[in-house]
Amino acid sequence: MVSYLSQFKIAFSGLSQGLHDYNFKIDKKFFEEPQFSGSEIKNANIDLAVQLLKQSNMLVLHFKFSSQVQVECDRCLSESFIPVNGEQKLIVKFGEEREHNPHNEDEMLVLPTAETEIDISQFIYEYITLLMPYQKIPCEILNDTSICNNEVIEKLSHLSINEKHTEQATDPRWDALKNIKKNKK
Repeated sequence: MVSYLSQFKIAFSGLSQGLHDYNFKIDKKFFEEPQFSGSEIKNANIDLAVQLLKQSNMLVLHFKFSSQVQVECDRCLSESFIPVNGEQKLIVKFGEEREHNPHNEDEMLVLPTAETEIDISQFIYEYITLLMPYQKIPCEILNDTSICNNEVIEKLSHLSINEKHTEQATDPRWDALKNIKKNKK
């Protein structure tokens, strides 16, 4: 059986030098794959354009995401779609594994010279995750208060600790200890 993620393997060995364009549709199935099972993304509608520039000793991949992903709201736990758009670049050089990322650049990958294809699925996952906002509160992102689950918001406001109630009575045994002065010699 062919894996869902096999469509994200780009065979570059037979390509001529120059630009090559690839388009992918990414949906819920992508995030249901075992290696992405811990993802916060519940569903997705992602258009991905990948432009590959093949040169004699390296590949340059430009990823352009135009998407919406469904996530759980950090405030009310309702699931909503938020936009996640952006661009990323990956430079792939060919060489020995010991040369792996010699300049410690995050956007550079070193593949063995014998490789004939590159699997971009892990990069896609990482780039989408990096493009997502740190706080996922769709009503604020989309400027639409009707998205949040008002029942949960009301419950949270009733359960929140009021500043007036934070002053707790101290145990009288501790109060008595506060009055003890240290003997000075």
